[in-house]
Amino acid sequence: MSASKYARHVIPAPIQTSQRGPPHPSLQFSAAPYGVNVSWIFVPVLEPIVMHEVPIKHDFTQFLFFLGGDPRNIGELGAEIEVSLGEEGEKHTVKEPSILHISPGLVHCPINYKKVEKPPIHLDMYFAPEYIYTEVKSQAAKIPTQGSKYAKHLIRAPIVTAQQGPPLPVLRFFAAPYGVNATIMVVPVLAPRLMEEKPHKHDFHQFLCFLGTDPLNIGDFDAEIEVWLGEEGEKYTITTPTILSYPPGTVHNPLNYKRVGKPVFHMDIYFANEYVKIPVTRPA
Repeated sequence: MSASKYARHVIPAPIQTSQRGPPHPSLQFSAAPYGVNVSWIFVPVLEPIVMHEVPIKHDFTQFLFFLGGDPRNIGELGAEIEVSLGEEGEKHTVKEPSILHISPGLVHCPINYKKVEKPPIHLDMYFAPEYIYTEVKSQAAKIPTQGSKYAKHLIRAPIVTAQQGPPLPVLRFFAAPYGVNATIMVVPVLAPRLMEEKPHKHDFHQFLCFLGTDPLNIGDFDAEIEVWLGEEGEKYTITTPTILSYPPGTVHNPLNYKRVGKPVFHMDIYFANEYVKIPVTRPA
């Protein structure tokens, strides 16, 4: 792609070898250079693994998303995950798509994928430019767990049927009730479709992330996506894993999945509780 006015908004997705578990490709991205203190890691899990063995805590909000990895049904987790929370090490078992809300100061870990029947997706999103944490000495042997003190931190993932396009299960999560003004969506795309037709802008930052769905290699990307940016309608064609950054006021769309040889994970992260569009008419 030749250099142009809006090329800076089109970012090659930083696919690299996972540092957690088997050395398979994963996405690790920090939005700090683009003015937003959020980072995310997208890791397919192929076999049982303990993600982090030592209890830790940190001073920022974090969400861990446990989602099915089958693009035809992300609502089927296909795994059993044991999560330890609090200094007591209170254990919770996850068997369906869920979100773990880790508030500042909450002791958490280990995160233990005890069973993996179908490779799920482990999406880690933390609202900080860098993952700085403190290890905590577990008190599990000294403090008996009573009841379910930390159950409120585990949220059933809001998997709903897509309102646009094919009626596939999609994730749509509003983080505002948990103190973060953000919305996270994961939408599998299995066939060509016009995702957005009319150009618009908005007063919040948005990121779109396009990834392959092969759990062995999310960098294996076989699709062609056309997107138009700016009031000029500058056209870009995406053929590799990519992240689009739309700062406030950036005119964008249409967004057209022109060809889909293999399914794509379309991840949409925007920093507002409601997606309010400001229509734009481009010069003829």
